[in-house]
Amino acid sequence: VRETPKPVGGGRGRGYLQRAIHRLGIDHCHLDSAFPKNLGTGFLAQFDLIHLHDTPGFNSASLPWLTKQCPVVWTMHTMGAFTGNCLYAYGCDRWKERCGKCPQFGIWPLKWLHRDASRANLAIKRHASRRARDLHIIGVSEWIGARAREGVLGRHPVTTIQNPVDTDVFQPIPKARAKADLGIAEDRRPILFAISSNPEDTRKGTDLIAAALPLLQTERITLLPLGIG
Repeated sequence: VRETPKPVGGGRGRGYLQRAIHRLGIDHCHLDSAFPKNLGTGFLAQFDLIHLHDTPGFNSASLPWLTKQCPVVWTMHTMGAFTGNCLYAYGCDRWKERCGKCPQFGIWPLKWLHRDASRANLAIKRHASRRARDLHIIGVSEWIGARAREGVLGRHPVTTIQNPVDTDVFQPIPKARAKADLGIAEDRRPILFAISSNPEDTRKGTDLIAAALPLLQTERITLLPLGIG
């Protein structure tokens, strides 16, 4: 990076805009954010490709502008880019059409929102998707790729590229060595399971491990939680 982009905007007018956006409940689209336009066309001209992942603070309405600068590849790790509010829709399918009456509104991580504007958020994303030019969607699994095809970004090409594993770093080793490296006694049975920052999030399966543990025939176990603690 040869130059540091400078933020634009500010002042009392920006404060009014932020309050209006919050009152309307459309915080999710970050319409008051200067990012990515604050990068500037000159800064982006040095790149042949832009690769997006999770995009906190990304102004959804700026997606068409960004795709005009150079081709954009967007890797989807959650459903957040093509839903009205949520990162995962669970059993809800309203994100495929219009959203609205969000069943997760008021529940973590959406409990901070002033108003359910999931329908308006999705409309903003749909409008941006229709105007975007050279955009390619990457799903890290067949499942997320299939969901992207069903949503507002589905007009763009979607490819599944699973997260790679560096086999020079991650490779099978003898169990005894693995236990020794992790400080686990030889007579213990390790159980590796996924967790999330919200223990009530059933997507990670914390509820399954909690139900399974009392059914085990041995108490000589060592739990290895893996994820965001």
